[in-house]
Amino acid sequence: MKRPFEKETNRDLELVLDVMCSSYFVFLDLFVLSFIISFLSFSFHQSLLYSILWFCFIYLIGSGVYMLLYYMIKKDLPKK
Repeated sequence: MKRPFEKETNRDLELVLDVMCSSYFVFLDLFVLSFIISFLSFSFHQSLLYSILWFCFIYLIGSGVYMLLYYMIKKDLPKK
């Protein structure tokens, strides 16, 4: 089996990194994770309203932490 060229491998890696680091992917992942946590902890809440509130709370806290870290890191990066 022939080994791929380094340029092709780097291009593929850059595409994957662009998708994984995009804000849309992060918020979609946060949505799914919040849903899973609120669904698995439903037995503790014993109410659909509390489960929905818990989902919103987890999503808002996660979004806030992501945006805070994003702007802190973006501020420290050198300008191009």
